[in-house]
Amino acid sequence: MSRQDRRTQGRRRAVRARQKAAAREREALERRFVGRLAWRRELEQLVSARGAAPEPRHRWFPYRQGFAPALVRRFLEQAERPPGPVLDPFAGSGTTAIECARQGVAAIGVEAIPELAAIGAAALLPPAAARLPPPPAGPEQQLGALAARLHEPAHRAALLIALARSVRGDGTPRRHLPPLGERLRRCWEVIAEDLAAESLRARAWMLAGDARRLPLRAASCGALLTSPPYLGRFEYARLAAPFAALAGARASPGSGPQLPAARHADAPAAGPPPHPAAAEACARLWEGGRRRAARVVAGYVRGLAQALAEAARVLVPAAPAWIVLGGAFVHEVYVPADLIAAELAERAGFRLEGIEVARALSASGGRRLGGLARVRPRESVLRLVRLNGR
Repeated sequence: MSRQDRRTQGRRRAVRARQKAAAREREALERRFVGRLAWRRELEQLVSARGAAPEPRHRWFPYRQGFAPALVRRFLEQAERPPGPVLDPFAGSGTTAIECARQGVAAIGVEAIPELAAIGAAALLPPAAARLPPPPAGPEQQLGALAARLHEPAHRAALLIALARSVRGDGTPRRHLPPLGERLRRCWEVIAEDLAAESLRARAWMLAGDARRLPLRAASCGALLTSPPYLGRFEYARLAAPFAALAGARASPGSGPQLPAARHADAPAAGPPPHPAAAEACARLWEGGRRRAARVVAGYVRGLAQALAEAARVLVPAAPAWIVLGGAFVHEVYVPADLIAAELAERAGFRLEGIEVARALSASGGRRLGGLARVRPRESVLRLVRLNGR
């Protein structure tokens, strides 16, 4: 071997050593769980909100960041009869609460965006609400004047859904929309039809609140099914932007995000995240000049740890819990959010029963992570049980 070849080989070894050192914690985390990941292709359709489109009450607002009502039914079948209401602390438009009520199981949804909570609450109304007269609207009416005339929760929900339909599922604006009054009329027709068609079999509630500080008593819930925001995958703030049009018409208290998940979320306070793999990812982002992204990731993991601790506080011992969560590449830096959440849950007082992988979130063949090849972010269902005595 020539001297030049030896130098080239030495440089390559040095590069591989640096790459392994830069991914040591995340690689170790992947290796700890590699034997516990069970791929379940049948879950792929259930972790997507596309399955909600044809179902009564769910079809009002097909929130792209939710999951299918069929996942709720699958959870209830395996959880048997929970000893208290099913909790969803990241409720979105209320899929868990609505479907539990349809299946005869009490539920509580908590959502940080009050307008989403209002949509979910309207879907929990009794059939009598369908007998309301249509909401007053005209194609030329101003939004503020229109909102001021809507006093019924079902009417307000119709307006919120009409506003939400001004953006696509990824938060980008739609073009060539019908007038607001026409959209409101169409939304009301669907709402009234579904309310009249079926009665809910159990009570359920949708509350505006923060998953990190739940407005619930300790040991007051019998099960948990939820999906926290996905780190860096969706523009949650932009998805809620149409609701801001009502800010001058009615108050919207407590509309801050539960977790700083969006790519362009305001950077949270500085500080290391409470998990070594997340801290390592933040360090790589910081070294690469992505300091804002590093702060977002750190705040996201801190918020996730707080939300898991709160969930453990309000669940009864032995309560089943499913958490749907996906990992991400954040500016080319791999963040295994599902596995980080699994270990944070164990610290909070849960026992991990298993991790069912629904799908890979990257279309590529994957990337190298230390000594691992072809690592891709996953969308997983963490199956947990609340432990006793913590």
